[in-house]
Amino acid sequence: MMLQNINQPELCNGTRLAVQKLMSNITEATILTGPFNDEDALIPRIPMIPTGVPMKEFVHINTDTVADNSFL
Repeated sequence: MMLQNINQPELCNGTRLAVQKLMSNITEATILTGPFNDEDALIPRIPMIPTGVPMKEFVHINTDTVADNSFL
């Protein structure tokens, strides 16, 4: 599901997508809802950490650990 508008007419908040391919800078997806149903979309990578901000201001989340099912 799109969580952020990226200035493409067929992709707006709430558009449901099926990811077909994850690449380093682009995500290829198929639109599942709305007037552009069954069309392919290329979504550029959007950096979530702004440039020019010292990294010490952000908390590092360890992505190597597996979540315990009791907390899900």
